[in-house]
Amino acid sequence: MNNSPDNERLLADVLAEERDPGFREVLLGQTLHLVRRQQRFRKIRRAASAVAAITGLLILTWRFVPSPSNRPVAPA
Repeated sequence: MNNSPDNERLLADVLAEERDPGFREVLLGQTLHLVRRQQRFRKIRRAASAVAAITGLLILTWRFVPSPSNRPVAPA
């Protein structure tokens, strides 16, 4: 087994992190913050896509549906 000083230092660093009582809480808090931020961004992106699609359909409908004043009047 290779017990190089780098491996021993890495092991000491990992074990030292576990001794810090607030480290896990801080790390968990940061992780949850990032996950919530990503979820919020996905929701906003989904809503913006839906609004853009509806707006596009409304513009197409408005542009290609003839208005009542442009229809020919049938002789009475």
